[in-house]
Amino acid sequence: MSERLKESISALLDGEVNELELQRILTHDNKQEVRACWQRYHEVRELMQAGNSLRVSVDIRSSVMAIINKDEPPHKA
Repeated sequence: MSERLKESISALLDGEVNELELQRILTHDNKQEVRACWQRYHEVRELMQAGNSLRVSVDIRSSVMAIINKDEPPHKA
């Protein structure tokens, strides 16, 4: 996908698309590629708008402990 087409899709998402850009999007040969780009840009926009209200919690303790203990010999009591 060309940078020009990506810019046109971005302009459409921002409501700033002109007639030529809209025609470029609508007549592109690979509709699936256009849809995938639109979806990615839309998801990024939603994440950016969410800002600090987005909280992600990831627990990596068990994965880290498994890696640490993988090569460690068993402890003797």
